[in-house]
Amino acid sequence: MTAQSTFPEAPILRRAPSPSDRFFAPVLRARFVVGLLCVTMVLDVIGICIDGAIISTAHALIAGQDVQNALDLLQLGNALLALAGFVVYIATAVLFCCWLYRVVKNSHILSTDSGPSPGLAAGSFFIPFYNLWGPFLAVKFAWNASSRLAYLEESGRPALTIPGLWWVTWIIGNIIGRIILQQVVSSWGQQPTPDQLARESTINIAMAATNLVCAALCVATVLKLTGMQRTIERDMREAALHAEHEAA
Repeated sequence: MTAQSTFPEAPILRRAPSPSDRFFAPVLRARFVVGLLCVTMVLDVIGICIDGAIISTAHALIAGQDVQNALDLLQLGNALLALAGFVVYIATAVLFCCWLYRVVKNSHILSTDSGPSPGLAAGSFFIPFYNLWGPFLAVKFAWNASSRLAYLEESGRPALTIPGLWWVTWIIGNIIGRIILQQVVSSWGQQPTPDQLARESTINIAMAATNLVCAALCVATVLKLTGMQRTIERDMREAALHAEHEAA
């Protein structure tokens, strides 16, 4: 009798890779994306605190208290926070698209199922109407293709609950964002009243809270999907080393 090998079997690829294909888990990209999402969450928490203070100060101004200077400072802080948030948002969007491109490209090596191309997946956020479901379809395709090999037992495969909730909160956040944009455009060049500031800050808090949940769910999605592909990459590498050992 021979001892049973402790080396993992090579993952069974759904198609033969072409010479230009190279499977690797985008760990570094995922780390950058997660780091920026954490910065986003910190900015959201700060924004909620500032908007809460604006609501309180606006009500105090309505009550006749002399707090106009404090209200002006809070509005300035909100404007600076919005600028910082915009810069972080752009950086996060670029890196997230780079990460999504790679996980989808990897998934086409793992599966023959029909799915969006890596380029379409990365650009799906910028295609009108298709951006309502395209990015989620790309993540779903990569998630299903990766989970089949990372978890050989079907019962142990993670469900799409977290990515699904992430996308729901993303859509809700975009709806609230459009409401805020319409308010900004309609009141452009006008001095808002304390009542208007309080209402706008209430909507801003709802937006920040939704973004906070969305960012947390996105972090969980990125970490889990990258982790599954990292497991597959490790199994491929160990199986290749075992094959070399057997051939020697």
